[in-house]
Amino acid sequence: MKYDIGKANRLGNRDSNQDRFAVIERPKSILLVLADGMGGHEGGLLAANTFVVKFTEAFRSAPSPLANPTQFLRETFMLAHHAVVDAGARHNPPINPRTTGVACVVQEGQVWWGHVGDSRFYLLRSGNVLLRTRDHSHVEDLLQQGKITQNRMKTHPQRNQVTRCVGGNASKTPEPALSEPAVLEVRDVVLLCSDGLWSSMTDDVMAVSVAEAKSMAPLVEQLAEQAELASYPKCDNVSVAALRWLGPANKPAANAIAPTLPAAQGKPEVDAAIDEINQALRRADEGLKR
Repeated sequence: MKYDIGKANRLGNRDSNQDRFAVIERPKSILLVLADGMGGHEGGLLAANTFVVKFTEAFRSAPSPLANPTQFLRETFMLAHHAVVDAGARHNPPINPRTTGVACVVQEGQVWWGHVGDSRFYLLRSGNVLLRTRDHSHVEDLLQQGKITQNRMKTHPQRNQVTRCVGGNASKTPEPALSEPAVLEVRDVVLLCSDGLWSSMTDDVMAVSVAEAKSMAPLVEQLAEQAELASYPKCDNVSVAALRWLGPANKPAANAIAPTLPAAQGKPEVDAAIDEINQALRRADEGLKR
């Protein structure tokens, strides 16, 4: 496969960064996964890290290419949900961490995706949004019912309320929205992002910027910076991971990058994420002791 990958992560005007993502490359398939820990709930960082780690572990241990990408996504969302709940139960005192999440698999010239919450997947082609996920949120429901406009979504008082999430209630397993496979054309772009990106710019601006970009790495950094500046001084964490499909080949494109997690350069992504989880737990325990 030939492809070009870019990714970016920015703190925004927040005290902590609860966005996490990974890009995992294997000889015949690629996983992109992103989580946005829910800051309104204790343990958002723990939830996001656990979600990404579970997807990373499952993808690395599965055959490549995946025999059934849709089944892989469905089962891994369930595994991630229970892993987040269990991580919260092990905390002292127990907490109910929650996160939104989105993941996609690219293989054999096709892409499959799934999501829970308002972290999004986009399929962009020739400066247009060919497909995007529909948020599991109150304002998205109102939009689909024709009760509010697209512009009103960004200022609605309930714009941050999601209707599905990973983690939280152990007995309430979220149903991920899953796609049928989409055939990729050369120069198509698949893009995953947290709401810190899409809430700060229109889909059209994003699509046109992607189409005009020569390379994905600087492009996603530019998008993240634009989102950060556009929503200042109330900017959320901003995360984006994108892949431009360049066609089938025996080797990845020369500018394809190795998989990492944000703020974990130079370490294997699973070990780094586990380290971050442990550090987050220690910080939480220390805060409780104070």
